[in-house]
Amino acid sequence: MSSDTHLPTRTLKLLDEFTEKHRSHLEKGCQKFQTTCPYCQIIVQEQTDRVYGMLVGLFSVTVSRALLISPELADHRPNELLGNLAFVAYQDWVQPRYEDIELSDEELLDHPYVRRKIVE
Repeated sequence: MSSDTHLPTRTLKLLDEFTEKHRSHLEKGCQKFQTTCPYCQIIVQEQTDRVYGMLVGLFSVTVSRALLISPELADHRPNELLGNLAFVAYQDWVQPRYEDIELSDEELLDHPYVRRKIVE
C-alpha cells in the first residue's frame, strides 16, 4: 500500500489493519465479510454484477426463442422471466471464484466502511 498524501498515523494504521485482516478472508469466503471489509465488499459486488450479467446474456436468446415459438409458456413479461431465471441460476448454481484486488490508500479512504471507522 502506498500513498502520495501524508496521512495521520492512526489512519495509516487503520488502513493497514483492513488490508491485513482481508488476507484471511479469501480462504474463508468474501461473502461472509462483505459488510465489514472494503476489499470483500468490492470483490463480491464485482462478481455479482459480472456473473449475473453473464447469466442474463446466456438465457436471453433461449427465452426469446421459446416465447416466440410458444408465447403461452410465460404468464409474465419476457424481461421478468429472464430476470427470474438469471437470479435463480445465480443464487442456486453459481459460486463465484473470488480473486484478490489491490486498493490504494485513497481508494480505501473513500470506502464507506473505512470512513465510518475513521470517525469512530
